Amino acid sequence: MIATYFEKRGIKKNLSKIVSVVIVILIIVVFFSIIVPPIVNETSKLVNNFTSIASEFTSYLTKIGEKIQEIGGENKILAVGIEKIAKYIEDKLPDIMNQVSQKILSFFTSFVKLSLSFIASLILSIFFIFDREKILSGVLSQFPENIRGKITSYSETLNFYLKRYIFVQSIMSTSIGITIWLVASLLKIPYAGTLGFIGAVGEVIPYAGAIFTFLLGVVLSLTVSPLTALWFSIFYIAQQQLTSEFVYPLLWAKAVLKISPFFVLITMLIVGAIFGIWGVLFTVPILIILKITFDYLKEEKILWKIRKV
Repeated sequence: MIATYFEKRGIKKNLSKIVSVVIVILIIVVFFSIIVPPIVNETSKLVNNFTSIASEFTSYLTKIGEKIQEIGGENKILAVGIEKIAKYIEDKLPDIMNQVSQKILSFFTSFVKLSLSFIASLILSIFFIFDREKILSGVLSQFPENIRGKITSYSETLNFYLKRYIFVQSIMSTSIGITIWLVASLLKIPYAGTLGFIGAVGEVIPYAGAIFTFLLGVVLSLTVSPLTALWFSIFYIAQQQLTSEFVYPLLWAKAVLKISPFFVLITMLIVGAIFGIWGVLFTVPILIILKITFDYLKEEKILWKIRKV
């Protein structure tokens, strides 16, 4: 992909390959020397301090419950009901917080595994850059000559849409992660970097990722003040509405295949239950591959031509 870009700009093929390899190596170095260390440090502190965060959050809920009881103090039934609800939340909240901290830890463990796989794919891409023509010609040689043109056209179409998906999703995830980090920093919310990173990665997972980021952001912002939690909630809901209602539809329509968000969500739930986070992360690109393949076979009638050979 990178080498092709430079070749189209008039740079010689061998030089394009060398520049591409240098860029890949720089990406790996920057990622693990600049981006990963502070995020890992913040995440470690977040998990270790989650008990105190849960305690602060519980105290806010208790105060809210007391205020409500004062308002409805004359109504004994209402007061008793509110007291029971507050007590239930207070008893259950530490367990919930503990589960959330474990989920965060599990999330970053999966992220490390994913990062290692990402590095492996980058290394493989280096070898592919230098032997691309041989690999492609070797694959095409396995097909009959009369359909090689169709196979080439199909692979180019697939490559086009997958590159568009990766580009759009990367831009959106990075933008959302940076804005969450900036707003959280301005509001003095603790662990702003970790929250922004989780928001960026969570953007790849429709609905579930956004909900998890929102709940974590509210809990962390409540340790500052209820007003901070309110401002963060307004910001995050507005951001999600803007991206889901305007930005994503525009980008998907112009850059990526149109796929129903509801269908994507249902598919993610099923695939995620079977394959875990890996299944969730790769659901959309797999759906794109399946849709393009089905449409292409249907329109070009490749299956029928293969049977005739």
